[in-house]
Amino acid sequence: MSDIPITFGKPRAAAQPSPRQRVRDKLRAREAVLGINPGFASSALALECARMGADLIFIDCEHGGPDMETVCDMLRASALAGAAAVVRPWTKDPGVLRRFIDAGIDGFIAPDIESADEVRALARLVRDCDPADAQNFLLIALIESKAAFDQLGDILATGLVDAVLVGSGDMAVSIGLTRREDHAPVREMTFGVLQQARTAGVSAGAPLDRYGVRATVDAGGNLVMFFARDLLRAGLAAGCAELTEGR
Repeated sequence: MSDIPITFGKPRAAAQPSPRQRVRDKLRAREAVLGINPGFASSALALECARMGADLIFIDCEHGGPDMETVCDMLRASALAGAAAVVRPWTKDPGVLRRFIDAGIDGFIAPDIESADEVRALARLVRDCDPADAQNFLLIALIESKAAFDQLGDILATGLVDAVLVGSGDMAVSIGLTRREDHAPVREMTFGVLQQARTAGVSAGAPLDRYGVRATVDAGGNLVMFFARDLLRAGLAAGCAELTEGR
């Protein structure tokens, strides 16, 4: 009988950084991070967004329609193209959050964060769930109210959030204004968030459809989050303009 050991499968290659680790490293260094919200419950669209170069796929379960099975499909599609996938849940209920963590998400875009204690509680929940690659699990806090703005310094000082995003529509509602208008007080608070985050060395982003990429980046936003519908609209408009040029 041969003494040669029998092995199965191919030798494992050296471990590469996971998508979530790559994104977390970039956020912690305040490097530019490109995120895309597909806006539709579609794993094919998530895959295409990741293939276009997105670092981060934003799966919206608060204002979007993905169910748990679709979320899992979108996670796998994003990972296939090397992008991290984060979920915005519709609730803060710990049972729902645990289910998303156990499904394998790369992190949360956590809505309605208004205090440092809420950040600590969310970080504790993730720790207790002990997901794979837990040390790189992404926590992105949505700053969506005047109360959150007032507590922003304490939220940033926890050292537990990888980035903050401004929800300017909800922020407007929180001070008694309409959601969709570009109100001066909301603009001032939005850019105040970006500036405070930059001073604290924390990554940040704001609605690009309202303030534009250049203004957002100049104010300190390095988490650049697009909506797929806006990219489709811009591409279609450019294509139609080229088609009709000279007619």
